[in-house]
Amino acid sequence: MHDRYSQRWGKKRFSWTLRVRLWDRDYLTTLVQQFPNIGYKYFSDEARALSKSRKGYEELYQENTLLAERLAKTNAELEEEKNRRIRAERDAVWKDISFAAAHKIGNPIFAIETDLNPLEKRVNEDRKDEALKVISNIRAAVEKAKTIVEQFKSLAKAQQVNPVPTLLQPIIEDCCRILETNKVECRVDCPKGLKILGDPDRLSEVFDELATNALHWLNRSKKKVSVSAAVAEGSSLPAALDSKRKYVLIHFRDNGPGVSFDNKTRIFDAFFSTYDQGTGLGLALARRIVEGHDGTILETGVPGKGADFEIYLPVAEEPNE
Repeated sequence: MHDRYSQRWGKKRFSWTLRVRLWDRDYLTTLVQQFPNIGYKYFSDEARALSKSRKGYEELYQENTLLAERLAKTNAELEEEKNRRIRAERDAVWKDISFAAAHKIGNPIFAIETDLNPLEKRVNEDRKDEALKVISNIRAAVEKAKTIVEQFKSLAKAQQVNPVPTLLQPIIEDCCRILETNKVECRVDCPKGLKILGDPDRLSEVFDELATNALHWLNRSKKKVSVSAAVAEGSSLPAALDSKRKYVLIHFRDNGPGVSFDNKTRIFDAFFSTYDQGTGLGLALARRIVEGHDGTILETGVPGKGADFEIYLPVAEEPNE
């Protein structure tokens, strides 16, 4: 009997069928309404008590509360760690800036000290004309020291801004007047009604500095500067900006020698300068003011074809927006 059973079993053919059913909420609701015993079996308090894998509302609520508390604690710890790192980085930056400032101010003070003895000698010998020349040198050194001190003070309070809805075009046009006075052709392309959320006085410092910086490097017979502004596309915003906000992109271009690739980020560091008479504080001040407006500034020009400063500033949203 065993052999025949095996033989008959061996001749029988089997076929496998795989069925997949997608149960959505409507289907489940209809199913429970048609067969109440299913609802009792799977959703009653007794069923949940018998099943180790199912949890009651109170238990789920307690777990959710505990997880929320842990998440809040973790976020607070991460925020505190972030603040500690920011403070440490800020302290390190200001330590470097203070050292560089002492060095920069030390140069004109040393020049004044060096000229004091020759001045005293010329005064005692009644060599008036020569004494006046030494006095002129001392005065120049004093003015340079004063400039460094004033820029250092401005750098310290650069991010203290009072942003209000501000028309951009008048600020740009004021900066162009400085250029035109120095025989630089300045072209402005900015919508008249374009408003940014900014501090007009502090932003004027930024564009005045960009104009002054351009004047230092414009060495061609035909000196040109162009300034354009338009609302930036959200997909092209730098990573440092908030992608949920709208920004105005301003291009400040000149036809000077441009900035080398190695210096494109360094030019915004305090006391870094490739200009012999520069203090190295102007562009650092401009960057801090722009960042104080929750914006950013970059230099993206092609070396040898002129500088191109890109400034991103937040758009002043209308009340209904």
